[in-house]
Amino acid sequence: MPSAWLGMLTSSPVKPVPAAFEFRLSEVGAISTTDLDSKASAALSHSQAENKQLAAAVWFVAPQATEFAGNLEGKTSAPLIDFDKLALSASSVEKFLKCGHNFFTTKVLGFSDMEQPDSIEELRAIDFGKAVHAAFERLLKEHAALTPDFGQPYSDEAIAKFRELFEEECDLLVARGQAGWRPSFESRKRGFLNLLNDYFKLEHQARTEVFVSATGMKEVFKAMSDENFLRPQEAEFEFDKTGAGLLKVPVKPEGYPQETLVFKGIIDRVDVSENREHVGVIDFKTGSKTYFDKSTAVQDLLYEYAIRRNLNFLGVTKVSSRYLFLSKTNKDSGLVDLRGDRDPGVFLHPADGGLTGPEYNEALAANKAAAEAELLTKLANLVVASHNGVFLTHDTEKAAKSFAFCPTCKKLGQKTITRLSWTAHPGSQQSQDEGEEGQE
Repeated sequence: MPSAWLGMLTSSPVKPVPAAFEFRLSEVGAISTTDLDSKASAALSHSQAENKQLAAAVWFVAPQATEFAGNLEGKTSAPLIDFDKLALSASSVEKFLKCGHNFFTTKVLGFSDMEQPDSIEELRAIDFGKAVHAAFERLLKEHAALTPDFGQPYSDEAIAKFRELFEEECDLLVARGQAGWRPSFESRKRGFLNLLNDYFKLEHQARTEVFVSATGMKEVFKAMSDENFLRPQEAEFEFDKTGAGLLKVPVKPEGYPQETLVFKGIIDRVDVSENREHVGVIDFKTGSKTYFDKSTAVQDLLYEYAIRRNLNFLGVTKVSSRYLFLSKTNKDSGLVDLRGDRDPGVFLHPADGGLTGPEYNEALAANKAAAEAELLTKLANLVVASHNGVFLTHDTEKAAKSFAFCPTCKKLGQKTITRLSWTAHPGSQQSQDEGEEGQE
């Protein structure tokens, strides 16, 4: 959705951000009102758009890196984001890295890109994921006696209790009307439960093994040394409400002033070793690991940064932050560790290639520095965008696909074309309204 016309083309409330609208119209194409059915031939180059709605629609015909795609460089009062007032999350930064324009319209302007249907016909992935998260949380908090010892797998009794808790959470989805079409929901639930033992094997792997290398498409893990074995300790851990409170990350991009980014967030589960020097962070995912994009991943980096500065984990020297995918098939499920540049020797026994002495200490420092450097590099991109006023769609130079990557544009693109039709043919909206009334 063109950022410039967001407030005009939607009825949704928009937060006032005057700086974002301090720009003038650039020359854009106009729409031929006699050729609305053929968007491909509707643009007239180098002519002034007759009104803002037409100009917005033209952008959808032939997208370019203009103000309609979130490029407000030189047309705004910088910075566009007041980082002292905007509390960020890992997911919001990942949204920016995937599509700057979607981040700008939702997090800065305050527009929602979520559909609000009267009824849910399909089970939303986010709702199914919440049921899984809730079951793991309840297993740890309500049935602490079933928590395994360091490096030990969950017992059959514990897995059976998880099954019971998960089914209760699924019943709540049905009661709240969030399950969608019942046969499809029951099939998804049944498929998850059929793989439950495999999921818990992966969970055990996350507490006892460390990623060492990748061979082709296969990741290779090795057993940790006994002192690095983990035991579940915290579920749904809110790092911004414990320890020192909101996490503050100072970021200083080259050539730009330093900004302090403030974060809040919830870690799905935190595991600890017996000596409390090793902390494991697990993020449960119910999607497929196949399409996971490391280039936009921030969650594991930010959570490691937060753990190292949280007063509940004083003395931690190493953090293993992984994603545990509990997907529809074993092929798409698995333990994913994105920190391929981390030296695994700090987690291994010397007989398996583990480090000792000065090399061990040097690797600890290098692992920490590498993770924080990658996090700060990604956060710097957001700071630079705020000062430059550039929040582009993901693939603007590819006209045919440019706004297909932006949830905001996908949601409102059709609405723009529809309103364009009303502008060109004033009687069309009245006729449509009358037709809808006749169907009631």
